[in-house]
Amino acid sequence: MPQPPDDFVPRPRLFDRLDRALAAPVTVVCAPPGFGKSTLVAAWCSTRSISVAWMSADAADADQVRFWRHVAAALDHAVPDVESLVAMVDAHLAHDPAAPPAELVARINNALVDATDPVVLVIDDYHTVESREVHASVALLLDHAPPALRFVLLSRADPPFALARRRARGELVELREADLRFTRDEAADLLRRVAPDISSGQLDVLVERTEGWAVGLQLAGLSLAGHPDPASFVAAFSGSHRFVLDFLVEEVLDRQPPDVHEFLLETSILDHLSSDLCDAVTVRTDSQEILEHAERSGLFLIALDDDRRWWRYHHLFADLLRVQLSKRDPSAASALHRRAALWHDERELAPEAVRHAVAADDPDLAAEIVQRHAGELLLRTEGAAWGWFTQLPAALVGSRRLLLARARLALYEGSPDEAEQLLDAADDADDTDDADDPTTPGDSVHDDLEANTSLLRAYVAHLRGDAEETQRRATEARAATSDPQSTLSLVAELHLAAVPWLRGDVTAAESALRAGIEHWRSSNPEDRAAWTAHYLTDIQRARGDLDAAAQTCRSLLDREATYERPDDLAIAVAHTGLAQVAYERNDIDHARTLVETGIARCRPYVQAQFLATGLATKALILDALGLPAAALEAMDEAVRLGPRETVADILNPVPAQRARLLLAQGQLEAAADWIDGRHHGADGTRRHVDLPGDLALADLSLSRGNPADALRLLDPMRAHAERDRRWGHLIDIDVLRARALALSGNEDEAVGTLGRTIARAAPGGHVRALLAGGTPVAGLLARLVSQGGRDRPTGAGAPAEHLRTLQHALTVADRPRPADASRPQRLVVPLTERELEILELINGGRRNKEIAAELYVSLNTVKKHVTHIFDKLGVTNRTQATARARQLGLVIDDPEHHP
Repeated sequence: MPQPPDDFVPRPRLFDRLDRALAAPVTVVCAPPGFGKSTLVAAWCSTRSISVAWMSADAADADQVRFWRHVAAALDHAVPDVESLVAMVDAHLAHDPAAPPAELVARINNALVDATDPVVLVIDDYHTVESREVHASVALLLDHAPPALRFVLLSRADPPFALARRRARGELVELREADLRFTRDEAADLLRRVAPDISSGQLDVLVERTEGWAVGLQLAGLSLAGHPDPASFVAAFSGSHRFVLDFLVEEVLDRQPPDVHEFLLETSILDHLSSDLCDAVTVRTDSQEILEHAERSGLFLIALDDDRRWWRYHHLFADLLRVQLSKRDPSAASALHRRAALWHDERELAPEAVRHAVAADDPDLAAEIVQRHAGELLLRTEGAAWGWFTQLPAALVGSRRLLLARARLALYEGSPDEAEQLLDAADDADDTDDADDPTTPGDSVHDDLEANTSLLRAYVAHLRGDAEETQRRATEARAATSDPQSTLSLVAELHLAAVPWLRGDVTAAESALRAGIEHWRSSNPEDRAAWTAHYLTDIQRARGDLDAAAQTCRSLLDREATYERPDDLAIAVAHTGLAQVAYERNDIDHARTLVETGIARCRPYVQAQFLATGLATKALILDALGLPAAALEAMDEAVRLGPRETVADILNPVPAQRARLLLAQGQLEAAADWIDGRHHGADGTRRHVDLPGDLALADLSLSRGNPADALRLLDPMRAHAERDRRWGHLIDIDVLRARALALSGNEDEAVGTLGRTIARAAPGGHVRALLAGGTPVAGLLARLVSQGGRDRPTGAGAPAEHLRTLQHALTVADRPRPADASRPQRLVVPLTERELEILELINGGRRNKEIAAELYVSLNTVKKHVTHIFDKLGVTNRTQATARARQLGLVIDDPEHHP
């Protein structure tokens, strides 16, 4: 926590306002820079007998793990009696490196749930945090904070939380610009400490012209101290903040010793200052002493830790120091930035090193750093890779090597059209410098420019579903490299192995991928395991072999467990694949747990295809749970973060899945907006890569009451699927055909089609594909059951046991569902989705321990949710809660499980 300066002016009126923070969950101190937010709150904390956890945020805290680790460290300092939260977070991350932030928040929450005395968590400079994910996780902690925890957020702008709601409930304390302005008495106290002879009239002028702005008054006070003519100084003190500050900085700087003056200007290029970094930038050895002197002298230097190892200048002061540096020597900043770049580069702080190299106007150094670190960053998300490129000058970004790198990133993000434009630009770029570049490692997918260009063009064709062009370009790339074991050659083989899948030949595709797995394992390119597993499980599910798909995922998890550093992306793909299998078998709860793990582990990467698959699977699961609004929200996120629509449907089925989800929810026109806008081939020329979109088109035709149109689409699809032995696809096709035949009046043929489909689905345990038929399929099922005995196949060949499974699943699906959290609830404060889930379990007779085990949360977390449920329902026990919930229609009235 920063210490208030010795000359701090007491402000009891604001301290009284802040005292309310001890009773309110959230306090926001929001004002432009220079209004003394941090100093005020730090001084208040130092005069109160309270436990304070202080965290100073910065832009790097967009990384959620970093952010919550910093919060944990601050809380450890404030509440030493509890188990070390940093150690707890680190242990959790060591066990699960891709742990969702919600899990970290839950652990912090649970550790403080028994605290009795108030703990004030101050987050300073919250406006520097620009990550929506961090905002969401902070909001989660705000909503579910333990009773003793109080939040004080210091920011230049309102944090993106539901402040209006908290204000209406009396849960918010606010101090804003008007509150923080110095009154005349406060300004007099400040100024007379440094200029005791200031007259009342001069004081009035300064208060009026600074408008009570703390930094303006402070700078005026520094300039007045020892000024030979205070009256003329005050008389000349006028203008906007910018001009006033320019004038005052010159006055302050001119009064500093030459070495301090020089140090302030040279270190102004740094966002954060340490003695080592300042020594490197200024080429001196006494930076620590000067930093401590500057802080003691009130030169707008803010300590970022108690050990006085890191500081920063006040933002406006730093801006003006840079202006002064530029005025004195316009070329000086380049050398300073270059030294800063080298210092950061030596410590593997690549983003900071690139930023300083670019600021130094040293494209060669920037390129060297980018080349050395590009391989790692190109697989990460959160905008990191694009951020690097946007920091580089246009001439450097236009080099052939970096154009190829940008094209690869565009392909990872699912943008083949953008990648093709970049590849065209790379073909026209001068590659002289690239050819002579000694900085890139020898065995890299980015090395051989000609082969890599062919490989990336193969990737473009691959994403578009063009099997012939993919094969031609991948063969060209493989032939262009002399080492068959190189990474480039192995990636070319990956694309060649996918060619049969693009053609619909699942037998050849599975064989090629399985053969490739052994080859790739021997060469150990771990980052290709995720890609292989993703395709292989898709192919196996297309064959209808859910057991094989599940085994592929389990084998991948077993393999990754043998590595010292497992590949998170591979683990993400495996969990999502297992979730897809569990969903298809109607094991919805297990599927939900698996897919959440897969999504969480996938988010740190730019592989849009994998993340979209996970989110779309989650959407289908939520819809099966009776949460249509939440399902559509997840599906919309999948579309937004997933590949572009120029990617072939079979590789990016998400838009088609969204359209069919809308149809299932009765939103025909919304679904038609996408489906009708697609280009469809002529009858009989259906392509395998268009299958998901074509199924959506057939579904739309049925929803519009046009079974003949649906059958014209479905019959050639069925012929191709049967020819290629894609039995899983055949199940999807024939469910729609059964609906079309029934709608056409051919009910006997529809029953026969459905019976054969169920017979095909039974060995693998397919359920959800059959449930997709909805009410029409339920009627056909009743006919099938009437044709067969209890334990023998029906007349249509459908196994009776699987028929009963389907009948039960349809019955459950038709039951009333507990309220969706997104739907209106007759409560002043609606229950959250998690609270509704727990309420349903309470209604089913589950005790708290059983709920904790089922939801994979701690017992304390369940207790806290139960308390919130009781408060919102206005009840005091479980019996009252279930009765009230049934009255409001929030749960199913199941008399067998009344508590």
